[in-house]
Amino acid sequence: MKKMLSLMTAVLMILTLTMMGATASEGTTDPLAPSGFDPLAIGAKDDRTNKRVSEMQQKLIDLGYLKSKADGRFGEQTQAALQAFQQANNL
Repeated sequence: MKKMLSLMTAVLMILTLTMMGATASEGTTDPLAPSGFDPLAIGAKDDRTNKRVSEMQQKLIDLGYLKSKADGRFGEQTQAALQAFQQANNL
């Protein structure tokens, strides 16, 4: 039960952090997104006040999808890990 709850929490967090990635690459934005909200996609990186990339990377590491460290830069390894996570969870 605890493992399932942890997995569901990770799924929700990763979805929340990445749900606008596809629209970002198309140059559109979600009108319901908070002001200043940038979608996560290749090239995104953490800054002093925003740690969304490293938070997502750490969840992917914890779940065994990412083998590198959480460096706060959304690159090809992070993209591949995210895609593997999404495929494994039918997302």
